Amino acid sequence: MIDGRRRSKLKEDGTLDETSTKGGKKRKPNPLGRFLFNIGVTPNEVTIFGVALALICAWTISIGQLWIGIVLLTASGLTDFVDGAVARARGGSSVRGAYLDSFTDRIIDTVIFGGVAWYLASSKHPHEAFLPLLVLVLGYLVSYQRAKAESLGMSGKGGLMERAERLIGLGIALSFNGVIMVPILWILSVLTFVTVVQRFQKIWSQATKLDNAETRFQIWLEQARQRKEDKDSIRATSHDSLREKFRLQRNQRNRLAKSTRGARRSRALSERRKETSPSGAWDRFWSNRNGFGH
Repeated sequence: MIDGRRRSKLKEDGTLDETSTKGGKKRKPNPLGRFLFNIGVTPNEVTIFGVALALICAWTISIGQLWIGIVLLTASGLTDFVDGAVARARGGSSVRGAYLDSFTDRIIDTVIFGGVAWYLASSKHPHEAFLPLLVLVLGYLVSYQRAKAESLGMSGKGGLMERAERLIGLGIALSFNGVIMVPILWILSVLTFVTVVQRFQKIWSQATKLDNAETRFQIWLEQARQRKEDKDSIRATSHDSLREKFRLQRNQRNRLAKSTRGARRSRALSERRKETSPSGAWDRFWSNRNGFGH
C-alpha cells in the first residue's frame, strides 16, 4: 500500500483510526481530501476510479502509447494517496474500505504489468514479455509475506522494492519511448527478488524467536507440572505413611488389649477352678476352722 489506510489502527467502533500517527500526534486532513469529502466523494469511489485509470493505462501501454501510459500510471498511483486523504477527512475508513483498497491494488498491478507484457510480446522483444510477469509474481510474494506475517502477529514490512518503488521503476521503464524498458525490468526483477529474500529472512527470524519462546514456555510448563506431580506424590506418600503408622499403632494396641484381657480371663478362670476343686474346698475348710479356733 502507498497510502495509510491499511496501516491504520482499528478503533472500538469498528472503524480505522486515520487521524493519528505512530507518535500519537494528530494528522491534519489533506486539503484535497477535505475538498473531495465536502463535495460528497467517498474513499471507495476514489479507489474504484484508480482501478478504472489502471485499466485505461494498461490498454494505452499495450498499444504502444507509453507517454500516455506514464501519465495514467501516475494518476492511478495518486489515487492511493487521495483515498487515504478522503478517509482522514471523513474521520476514519471502514474495514471494508481497507480491504477494498488492498484488493484493488492487486488488480491494478495485474492489469498494468499485463499491459506491459502485451506490449513486449507484440514488439521487437517478444521473448522478454515474461519480465513484467516475473516482477508481478515476485511482487505478489512480497505482499503475501507481509500479509501472512501480520496475520501471525509479526511484522512483514521493509525491503528494497515495495509496491511504490516497483511502480516508480515501471514509470522509468516506460520513459524514453521504451528504449530502456527491458534493462529496467531486469533490474526490477532482481531487486524484487532481493526484497522477497529480505522479507523471508526477517519473518523467519521473528518466527524462530517466537518458536523458541514457545518451546521455553512449554518446557517451563512441563517442569511446573512435574513439580506439582512430585509434590502431590510426596504428599500422598506422607499421608499413606501416616495412615500405615496409625494402623500399626492401632493393631499393636488391639493386640495388647487382647493379651491383657486374655491374661485377666486366664487368672479369673484359674482362680475359679481352684475354688471349685477339692483341694480348694479343703483349703477353705481349714482356713475357716482356724478362724473359728481363734
